[in-house]
Amino acid sequence: MTVEKIQPLYSALENDVELEEELSGFVIGLAEDVDLIQDAETAGSLPDVGTRARLLAKRAERFGYRLLTEIASEVVTASDEDKPEVVQTHLRALTHVACRIRRGHRGAA
Repeated sequence: MTVEKIQPLYSALENDVELEEELSGFVIGLAEDVDLIQDAETAGSLPDVGTRARLLAKRAERFGYRLLTEIASEVVTASDEDKPEVVQTHLRALTHVACRIRRGHRGAA
């Protein structure tokens, strides 16, 4: 049995010293943000999933996480289209990317 190593994912803005503190706060809070989206999905509230994912996408874009922005936007689209199975698929990807981001951020290990 092989264990797949999770590859870190870095912000395009990781070297911007002016954003360092805000970026670190975003990454540290990322697990809770994802948890809240998952909780809304578990509760069957796709509108809440969409709202929370939309906010996450905006914040991810602001902090230079393009892949997270794209996946969160896919969650929004699936939520808006009332496609719970597609939401679940994208949430799995969102969770994996969030893990990669935390792995790559020096202040969140």
